Amino acid sequence: MTKEEIEDIVEMWNNNMDIFEIYEVLKEEHSDEEKKQLLVHAFNDWNYPPMLKLLEELAYHFGIYNLKKEKELDPELWAV
Repeated sequence: MTKEEIEDIVEMWNNNMDIFEIYEVLKEEHSDEEKKQLLVHAFNDWNYPPMLKLLEELAYHFGIYNLKKEKELDPELWAV
């Protein structure tokens, strides 16, 4: 998954989806590493505290326990 793909997916979530729809997409369509990268990017990109709290709860459900400490977008995942 490229950096641009991650940014596009997160932007689509921000404009069109609620937290339950985001959960379904993550659960059904993405690997564990992709889930982490997408959630970290969303957490760092969005600036709406109630949604950030929901993202933290969603990440916890997927085994990502602290979005604040995770690094943004691992360059190894950007390979085309």
